[in-house]
Amino acid sequence: MLNVRRKLRVRHAVRSLLLAALAAGSTACATLPLDVHHELSHAWASPETSALWREWGGALAEHPGESGFLLLPEGLEAFTTRVELADRAEHTLDVQYYMIHPDDTGKLLLARLVSAADRGVRVRLLVDDMYALRSDQDVEDLDQHPNLEIRIFNPWRWRNNKVAQGLESLIDHGRINHRMHNKLFVADNAALVLGGRNLGDEYFQLDPNLDFRDLDVFAVGPIAREASRVFDEFWNSPWAVPIGDRKDLFPAKPNLQRMRAELSAHRVDMESSPYAKAIAKSAMTRALHAGALPLVYATASIVADPPDKVESGGTHMRSSFMLARFDAKVPPPKKELLISTPYFVPSHGATKLLTAMVARGVDVRVLTNSYLANDAAVVHSGYAPYRNNLLRGGVKLYELKRRESGAEVEQRVQKLGFGSTNASLHTKAFVIDRELVFIGSLNLDPRSVLRNTEDGLIIHSRELAEQTARLLQRAMSPEASYEVQLRRPGGSRLVWITLRQGKLVRLEKEPGINWLQQLELWFMRILPLESQI
Repeated sequence: MLNVRRKLRVRHAVRSLLLAALAAGSTACATLPLDVHHELSHAWASPETSALWREWGGALAEHPGESGFLLLPEGLEAFTTRVELADRAEHTLDVQYYMIHPDDTGKLLLARLVSAADRGVRVRLLVDDMYALRSDQDVEDLDQHPNLEIRIFNPWRWRNNKVAQGLESLIDHGRINHRMHNKLFVADNAALVLGGRNLGDEYFQLDPNLDFRDLDVFAVGPIAREASRVFDEFWNSPWAVPIGDRKDLFPAKPNLQRMRAELSAHRVDMESSPYAKAIAKSAMTRALHAGALPLVYATASIVADPPDKVESGGTHMRSSFMLARFDAKVPPPKKELLISTPYFVPSHGATKLLTAMVARGVDVRVLTNSYLANDAAVVHSGYAPYRNNLLRGGVKLYELKRRESGAEVEQRVQKLGFGSTNASLHTKAFVIDRELVFIGSLNLDPRSVLRNTEDGLIIHSRELAEQTARLLQRAMSPEASYEVQLRRPGGSRLVWITLRQGKLVRLEKEPGINWLQQLELWFMRILPLESQI
């Protein structure tokens, strides 16, 4: 870490001088220094003494070396579980996210964190700067709470001047281009939620225009220590900069009190909403309050990128990257590999790897987004060129529809009075031979593999692997997805097979794409963008 800090001092000194010279002609710029003193802190050392651990202590004692797990495929239950952890924490809350939106669910969770801090819980909140950049004053005001500390991962130095920020993005592109994509919520070093969801309405079934279909895991037991170790490594790294080191914001206790009052008022307003009523009636809420969660006990491990992946430039140290750590822990599939990845840009290397598995007799099926379901067109431009070779090699491809037509989904949305059927895949999961499952933040694209930091759980459980497989197979069904096939064996034209009004149909053109969008995708394909997607 000392070597990293020395490199940072030299690099940031040179770049700061250059940025200062370039930005001198514009308005004054506030800065957040990168090379700062960090107060080291660590996870709660005695998780076994917490009420969260004791609630499942008997079952954990019957399964030595194992932890308890529960899949959270529905946004409502994923939100409820985070709220319960925040409300039940007695000692610590460690929260790490790429994105926290200041929308209804984001505010509700922030209110819970503040309430926990008010009752003496130490709250550490680590957020990537991609979205924190827009709200420094609010973040700094929250940071004034004596029990709540906020750090920003890999921040822009220049904060309130778009000219300087643009220049920094160009001059310091190698650093700025690396983001923290991790998602982790740990209470008392005893229980956690980990998976693909950020904190925002579109992840928890409350956005009327976008419904990310995602998957988290609730876990309790020894696995929490591994999660806390990952969090501590990031929190204590030189890349996690305390927001309090920005000296121009002048936070004050009245500002914190104002934010507390605003969050409390919003929470009261939401109590009468259809969403809050759905939470109160949910099976997850009843099971949590009754201590009757149907946990599955199994051995597991967490794999994560190191925080100094930011320093690597994506060109060296790959043996320490998450994918290498995953490969070291997971045996190659023998019979079946199911993959769910919202952003799928496999590259030539991964294409060869997947088709080689098929040649060995492995059934390889990949679920990703269709063009309409994808929230980033540039990703589709990176994915589409690989479809032919994947299909020729025997890989089966499924593309989630933007709007599900299943009557069960429509009925659920209408009954609850919230959410949307505007589905977009956000689940990142692998199932290997129905014996092992991976769930986390990792997309199968160059950005996740080489640039962003990621985390995930590897769980050795036939029961959880089977549960996950059923979820993925349901999403791959013709009711929910298009199966992409070659029009003729060995050919280059594609068709999309799906169910419409109870009948299988064969679409000769890619659904939802007009000639102008095709031109846009073609233009993006010829640009040298793939390594950045």
